[in-house]
Amino acid sequence: MAPKRLADIAAPAPEVVAEPVAEVKKESAKQRARIDKGLAETRVESVTVDGLTLMKIIKHAREAHQVIPAPQGTSNATVSFSPAVGQLLGIDSEGSLRVSNAFALPAGALGGSSSDSEGENRGLKAASKYSAAVLSRMIDLNADGSIVGFYTSTNNGQTLAISGFVEALIGAQMTGGGVGSGLGKATPVGRAAATKTNLVPGQGAKNGKGIALVYDVASAAQGHVGLKAYRLSAAFVEAYRAGKFDTQSLIDHKLVPSNILEEVPVTVHSSSLLTAFLSTLVTPSSSSANGASQSSSVPLDPLTTYSQLSLPTSSTSSNPSPLTTPLTALLSALETHQAHLSTLSFQSRQLGRDRARLESNPAVVRRRIENEQRAKEGLPALALLPEELALQEPSRLETMCALNAVQGAVKVLNQATGTGLVRSYGAKAGTVG
Repeated sequence: MAPKRLADIAAPAPEVVAEPVAEVKKESAKQRARIDKGLAETRVESVTVDGLTLMKIIKHAREAHQVIPAPQGTSNATVSFSPAVGQLLGIDSEGSLRVSNAFALPAGALGGSSSDSEGENRGLKAASKYSAAVLSRMIDLNADGSIVGFYTSTNNGQTLAISGFVEALIGAQMTGGGVGSGLGKATPVGRAAATKTNLVPGQGAKNGKGIALVYDVASAAQGHVGLKAYRLSAAFVEAYRAGKFDTQSLIDHKLVPSNILEEVPVTVHSSSLLTAFLSTLVTPSSSSANGASQSSSVPLDPLTTYSQLSLPTSSTSSNPSPLTTPLTALLSALETHQAHLSTLSFQSRQLGRDRARLESNPAVVRRRIENEQRAKEGLPALALLPEELALQEPSRLETMCALNAVQGAVKVLNQATGTGLVRSYGAKAGTVG
């Protein structure tokens, strides 16, 4: 062992200073569950749409809405309508949803009819793939890349009549995204009564995370912007999760056509520069447009200008009358509802015949007698046979959606006739005066 030197013995030992270690707060399972529950239950209570985004939606909807001119000597102009569909980009903060941008999706993004499940899945997959490609490029440009819902267009209040609208909104509310975000988690409408919807338990609490902006093209004829935000009600989401829309399920969830959708207040926000630009736009009158003596550089007073009366169009006009359009939509909605009622009535009669035929089945009679004996002994009843389980009451969802479309068409017709009545009285008062 080497001898210690005198300097080593006399020198004090170096002081070891312990560095402060930051305490890491560990969240308990209850705290995490409480936070997750709070985030899930944060519902969207208001929607703010940027003015430029609204112009994009209106432009896309008007391109999808085509009016075929009437033949010479007639006034039967027809309307070719296919819903415009697109994704909404923005941010959701404390119950307020701000939509800052939007982009259109290819035609058929919502899928085909409810019975065409293959075409519907193909449309949703194409929408999801297209959205992913667009979002990657928008993120590269440092733009908003968070999908908060989707937009679509309708005509004369036919919101629930849009094919695939319910399924797309279910997927949006489950994930807080847009079209195709809930792919594989929602069951099409036509099969909702046969199988249970594969929704994760607790997803019903996230109702309201994703919204749908619906622009009514027919509102332009009434002089206002028919933009509304919708989400599915909590009762409808629970019924959709159960996969049953029979009479008993509708009674249990208190579902009627008027409470399938919940409307969310919408506010349009425009920048100061855009507001100043819009304030300079005035509509020239017919006299100033036809008269060459008047100068086009003289601005018109917006307060003294008013729109012309919506009188019936002439036989040579290429556009249908403002009152004829909602009336035609109402008649079409009534025919669709009657067709669904006829289908439901036929399915109910067929179900009654099948049940009467099954009652005479020896296996069913034997099980009924055994269940009566087990009831006397206090034992639980035997399970239903596979043949009995297959005989389920038909779904009433399509009938409810058709009836909701009738109610929407009636509201639009009431607004149009009310405005026309006021204008007629105004014209009569002006003539008499």
